[in-house]
Amino acid sequence: MLFWVEGQLVESWPFQACISALGVEDHWLGIALLNGQVELRRAGELVWSLPAGSPVRSLALSSSWLALGLDDGRVRLVALSDLREQPGFRLDGHVTGLTFMRDGALAASSPLHQGIELWRLSEREACGHLRLGRRRCLAARPEGGLLAGGEHDVLAWPDGPVHLPGSPALAMSVAGEWLAVGCVNADLRLFHRPTGRLLLGEGHRGEILSTAIRDGLIASGSMDTTIRLWTRADFREPGPAEGAKAT
Repeated sequence: MLFWVEGQLVESWPFQACISALGVEDHWLGIALLNGQVELRRAGELVWSLPAGSPVRSLALSSSWLALGLDDGRVRLVALSDLREQPGFRLDGHVTGLTFMRDGALAASSPLHQGIELWRLSEREACGHLRLGRRRCLAARPEGGLLAGGEHDVLAWPDGPVHLPGSPALAMSVAGEWLAVGCVNADLRLFHRPTGRLLLGEGHRGEILSTAIRDGLIASGSMDTTIRLWTRADFREPGPAEGAKAT
């Protein structure tokens, strides 16, 4: 299991700093703290770590790579095959969004870019640009065809905008049906793309900065220095004032 600590499945996992980024892929779990510390765990065991340094704003995992987006504009790459760091690349401004696309491309966003940059890791070079406006966080369906980006709302491309106010954190289920959206008011929202249904989760005490979905579990990392685990049973239908559907 991904979220076992000392033999126990955790519901809330405390850390020494704010959780700025989360990533899940197969048996891998990546955790980044706002102070720059990074942990990479496999089946719950710590296998690689990076001491505190330049703040890490974003993190992405594929079956082959760990990518870290830093405050100073660097994207650091670690090969999961041998846990060795490989040459990365740089954007202008801090890297707030990272997600892996189909065919090994990595999508990256920065507040200074009015769109999303695509990089082919095999050649370490840019391979495209999506003009979707400024996007603070990114999520993609692994098999391609769907990319979501959040800033003050969530844009599910090519679907169009989904108006969910305050969305600093974003994750997508493998099939692309569910979006998990972390909010500045400490709520975690689940949005079902096919129907527009919206579910609300409460439990954090600070702004949610990161979220991830895998195997029916949703993880969220917060300014309150904890990672919380959720299933859909932990969410409720929002009241009339909270909005039953996204628009």
